[in-house]
Amino acid sequence: MGNRLPCLSIISLPSLIDLLKHRDMSYINQYCIKTALISLGVANQQTTDNLTEINNKSSEMSSVTNLPKLARIRYSPQEPLEMFKYVLDRVKAPASFPINLATIDNEFGVLARTVMYRGLFNDSWVSFVTERNTRKYPNLKENPKLGVTMLFSHDVPQEGNGGVVPETWQVRLLGAEAVELDEDQLQILWQEEPLFAKVRSQICECGKPNTPEEFESRFQNALSVIEKENMEPKQTSTYTAFKIIPKRWDFYKSEPNAIADRLQYKLLDNGEWENYHVDP
Repeated sequence: MGNRLPCLSIISLPSLIDLLKHRDMSYINQYCIKTALISLGVANQQTTDNLTEINNKSSEMSSVTNLPKLARIRYSPQEPLEMFKYVLDRVKAPASFPINLATIDNEFGVLARTVMYRGLFNDSWVSFVTERNTRKYPNLKENPKLGVTMLFSHDVPQEGNGGVVPETWQVRLLGAEAVELDEDQLQILWQEEPLFAKVRSQICECGKPNTPEEFESRFQNALSVIEKENMEPKQTSTYTAFKIIPKRWDFYKSEPNAIADRLQYKLLDNGEWENYHVDP
């Protein structure tokens, strides 16, 4: 049967019913015929139900206009650190930002928390600062394996039209191990700490129960010493930091109304990195 129907007003009732039996007819043609049957008063309930179904499907078909796209990662340097720096620059990341860090814990199984990114140690390793009286510290000393996830969102300018495209990047470090920095390296980091962080290291024992009044007293005592001696607190014995050494980097990029893209870097036995795209 062709795509165009003859005028329904000159087709007999038996012919309309015969036309309706064709299974290869388009939804539009079936809709026209069943509408005509209803107007003639000969459509049964099944015909009416079918007409409703056809009408719904036709509406669905006409509404599929905003087709999805692929959020392609088009830049893939040989080294994962270069890719990481590219992402940080693309999303305008600050010098320090929160990252999610998961460790193995004897009591809870897996513990995840947020720590602050402290840059690339020796321009090579993601690093973070912590305290030896935290739960993560014995976790990492007993089992240095950990999971790291970083999430960034930013409006990236579109080329040509002056608009922006919201981009979300997820960066994961897989098969990673944490290595504690030595004392000389810790001294350098301590000097870079803001005053509030130095006071926190001095007065806090992570996870220890307190009362607001008792905690306020500790805080005020620390401030009094700083004002009296006119100098910042010395490095505490609990202050420490780690660098993270991964075996694989995973970069995930997503955009609105788009299927995400993933780029992975795998460390080979010869010390070189292999990169490839994987399904999101």
